[in-house]
Amino acid sequence: MTDTKITQIGNRAGNDIVGRDKIVHQYSKKRSQISFLNEKYLAEKENDSEMYEIIKVLLHYAKRENEDFLGLDGKLQAANKQEDYIEYAKEQKELFAKRLIKRDLSPSAQKIFAYILGKVKTRFVHDVIPKIKSGCSEDVVEKSILENVIEPIFEELEENVLDVSMDEMVGMLFFLTGNCHISWTKQC
Repeated sequence: MTDTKITQIGNRAGNDIVGRDKIVHQYSKKRSQISFLNEKYLAEKENDSEMYEIIKVLLHYAKRENEDFLGLDGKLQAANKQEDYIEYAKEQKELFAKRLIKRDLSPSAQKIFAYILGKVKTRFVHDVIPKIKSGCSEDVVEKSILENVIEPIFEELEENVLDVSMDEMVGMLFFLTGNCHISWTKQC
């Protein structure tokens, strides 16, 4: 085996000269909030630093909004949802709640979840509740949830560093419902 010595003496750089791996992140001119949070999460994950700060916004979504607590079952029953839909909702809520707990030591992961929960709530309030209040059919409401809430927010996740699934996005909706942040009846 021969001894090979590599040097960079005499090299002239028009661009980067890299001695090992070069990682290039390409972003559009204006980076989105989720891009910054994704990058921060990946840096925290890479450094494996101990993280223990709880995000106040996330705590807000994780606690009940008011004392008039019906729970997820009661709210969906009041909205005339079928029993199999209610069971599905409970499963998805539980799936998301477990993921949330699993990531509770990462401030960036918590910020990502808080960001998504805020988007889910806002889109539901502005796109779905008006349809519920105007008496739209269940098919129209469900289509609006998928097309105006779940799918656009899922697309916004870009790299999706937390591997959030569509089911978990739905679980976030039911998590917010169960904690009194979203109502499914005309009396919103």
